[in-house]
Amino acid sequence: MDVARAIELVKGISYRPDWTFTATDHTKRFQESIVLRIDYVAPDTDVKWAPDYAHIINTHANFVIPLGFLSDEEFYREVYRAILDVEMHESREFFAVEGQTFRKPVHPHTDEGMLSWAANFNPDFHNTSQTTVRDSIRHDLLFGVK
Repeated sequence: MDVARAIELVKGISYRPDWTFTATDHTKRFQESIVLRIDYVAPDTDVKWAPDYAHIINTHANFVIPLGFLSDEEFYREVYRAILDVEMHESREFFAVEGQTFRKPVHPHTDEGMLSWAANFNPDFHNTSQTTVRDSIRHDLLFGVK
């Protein structure tokens, strides 16, 4: 698949309300690749907003997708994996324990949460001997608030 085709396919993708998908050429960095950007709205999961999380923020995540020899369906699979990464990331922000203290043991924006996720929770980490704690933490750094 070439970059122009990937960018065209991304224009036709939809998911949740208030989620947008854009793709940009990334071939100056990696051969036949794009950056997929997912912009979305989400409740602010800071404990001060618990338990109703009524404060809404605009946020985004970027994913580099090497296109190589991908078919359209394989490309859509990669986009869907990115969507699942966003959903997993957000679920980690909401997961709280210890009642009204709302301690968040796997929150992806804290050292404790990233390390705990990598060592104890991350299904990818436990499914391969190739993944390291550092790899898992690097993945957490793909997300940002506007």
